[in-house]
Amino acid sequence: MVISEDSLKYLPYTHVINKTQNQGTMTNPAGFFSCVVEKGDSIIFSRIGYRSALFIIPLDNDSLNIYNNKGELSIVQTLKSDTILLPVAVIYPWLNKMFFKEAFIKTVIPMDDYERAKHNLAVILSDVGYDVLPMDGMENQKYYLQSEAGKWYTAGQYPTINLLNPMAWAKFIQAIRNGDFRRK
Repeated sequence: MVISEDSLKYLPYTHVINKTQNQGTMTNPAGFFSCVVEKGDSIIFSRIGYRSALFIIPLDNDSLNIYNNKGELSIVQTLKSDTILLPVAVIYPWLNKMFFKEAFIKTVIPMDDYERAKHNLAVILSDVGYDVLPMDGMENQKYYLQSEAGKWYTAGQYPTINLLNPMAWAKFIQAIRNGDFRRK
């Protein structure tokens, strides 16, 4: 079992490492652990916020009287805390309440969603006309490579039929409304 030296509370999830055999385990939520060791093995106990402790398995059974009648080793390892938690300190950028009041009054309030939408729509409307420009080399290359990559989805099979494609249906219905299929 692994416990804290100052409060005697169990320490869950403490690392228990057998340095001699390069093996390890962790304590369970109640601070208990189980591992196979041999006489003379060096066991290291480590946990964040506590100093690591070293325990060497004694070579003779009677040296520390830590073996039970089954020959199993049973120890209670204490770890000493090495981290001191300080109380929370809140630091404000203002000297006093008067400076805070002045800063609060001068604060620029960010746009709400409606104002942001109006601004974005104005930007989009100002860009009208740019979509009629012909594609440059980079746009042509991107279009060609994307269409070639799209062919890999149906490689070795018949191309897909657009009967269930809602976008194709929308284009078809729009073409009927525009009169694209009328005889001239």
